[in-house]
Amino acid sequence: MARTLPAAEVVRKFIDEAFDPVAPVLVLRWPAGEGQAERLWELPEGLCVAGAAPNRFGWRIRRTGADTYGVRLVWDRTVLTWSNLSRVELLGCCVGSMLAALGVELWSVLEQPVPGPGSRQRAA
Repeated sequence: MARTLPAAEVVRKFIDEAFDPVAPVLVLRWPAGEGQAERLWELPEGLCVAGAAPNRFGWRIRRTGADTYGVRLVWDRTVLTWSNLSRVELLGCCVGSMLAALGVELWSVLEQPVPGPGSRQRAA
C-alpha cells in the first residue's frame, strides 16, 4: 500500500503539448519533511523511481475497457506511458497517493464510464 503524502501546493499549471494538449502539468511545492524525503516510488508494471516527490507532475488516465486504463504521467522531466493497466495495478502503485496529495481521489478518476461501441478515444 502506498504511503500517505502531505498535501502539495500547486505553484503553477501549464500545458505541455508534447504530453497532452488538454491535461495540465503541475509545478508542485512540497512542505518540508516527507514530500522531500528520498524514497522508492512504485509505479505500474514494476517500475520504480528513487528520489524525492516530483516537482512537476501531470497525469491522464483514460478508461479503455471494463477494467483497463491508458495512463500517461509526467514525473519531473520524464513522461511515462502505459496503454493497458488494470484497476488493481493503479490502486497498488503510488499514483493514488500522488493524486491524494493534490486533493484528487483515484477512485473517482477510475469510475469513468466504459467507452461504448463507436466512441472514439485517443490512445494514452
